[in-house]
Amino acid sequence: MPKGRPNKERLKCIHCLSVPDEITDDHVIPESWYSIGKSKDTRKPTAPSCPKCNNDLGALEKKVSHQMWLSMPDTNPLTPELRIRVFRAFGMGPDGKALPGLKSNERHARLQYLKKLMNATVPLGKIDEKRMMPGFGFHPGYERAIQRGTLFDPKELERVAEKIIRGVEYIQKGAKRYLEEPYKVEAYPRVDADGPEFKAIRDICPVFHDGTNTIQRGAVPERPLEPIYIIRVWDQWEIWGVIMHKDRDFSLPESHSLV
Repeated sequence: MPKGRPNKERLKCIHCLSVPDEITDDHVIPESWYSIGKSKDTRKPTAPSCPKCNNDLGALEKKVSHQMWLSMPDTNPLTPELRIRVFRAFGMGPDGKALPGLKSNERHARLQYLKKLMNATVPLGKIDEKRMMPGFGFHPGYERAIQRGTLFDPKELERVAEKIIRGVEYIQKGAKRYLEEPYKVEAYPRVDADGPEFKAIRDICPVFHDGTNTIQRGAVPERPLEPIYIIRVWDQWEIWGVIMHKDRDFSLPESHSLV
């Protein structure tokens, strides 16, 4: 459970919008998702969260990131660093051998966690390539018959993506904005954003880079409270998100005029 402090300012949780007696600092981009080398001196912003939301979402972030890191292509320069982390979560070194110093109960718990993640995999031959996450796929140099793929839970991916967008919007220009009625956030964590409308947003929106991840945010002048987000994590996983009025369906304006 994240360590909290008395909520003297009576801050709301950015996720459930409750005003808890105890408040915690929830890293907008999960702290473990930063590269140690590339983001060593980067400010890692936080937003207020109740302990329960921080704990629940933290566990989900951990699971999603470990599944992603196991699936990272060898060509990504962050892959070696991230694989070391996920192997440590399983109680192993990069050579697959048990980490020294772990007590037997801890080693057992980590191996059970590994088994849990492996139970969410299937032979890649059973997966329709059209349904693969953009940026991920078969690992070259290995026989396809022995490769396995992770079956991601779409709802889990969406929860993590929406969590990040809520946090980024809170810290945006110091606005401390909570996403309350009548606004809502929708995230699309499996979009293959290669169409011309996506390219327009990439070309127009300003880019924030923390060394590991990039964030682009833009809004049409007529609807400044309904920004569009492109968040690229580890230069591998892209989250497409939008904040909109609850009575409006998302559609990209034809002019692509973004601020």
